[in-house]
Amino acid sequence: MFENDNPEDREKLVEELIKHDPNAFEWNSGGGIYHVIVPLINPYDDSISIHAQDKNLVEEMQANIAEWPDETYLYISTNSLQSDCEIGLMGQSGNTGNPVSSPDWKFINALDEAVKEFQSIWEDRDEWIKKLLLEK
Repeated sequence: MFENDNPEDREKLVEELIKHDPNAFEWNSGGGIYHVIVPLINPYDDSISIHAQDKNLVEEMQANIAEWPDETYLYISTNSLQSDCEIGLMGQSGNTGNPVSSPDWKFINALDEAVKEFQSIWEDRDEWIKKLLLEK
């Protein structure tokens, strides 16, 4: 059984994800709540990182982020609000300042399921980034 609240499970997941994406890391969102994260848009790098495949989308997002009043970020993330572990997207629209979350978080029972779900969302990352771009 994979549990997001188990530090050893999070560590194993980060190790597996790093094999595919070196940007995976563990993050404490406060109050003792930890997540495993793979950023799609990360404002905390030296310069904002946008991990879209489409270069035009990267340029369009950069231009919008430069104009938006709030910070923009979007992460593939683990959570444990509804189960031992669920995976989805969380972030913030810099245009509206509103939190952004995937509509349905996938419940995960095992490490290999978690890796597959991260990879599935990663493969569709341009679509998720476009949705954030259109957030009004």
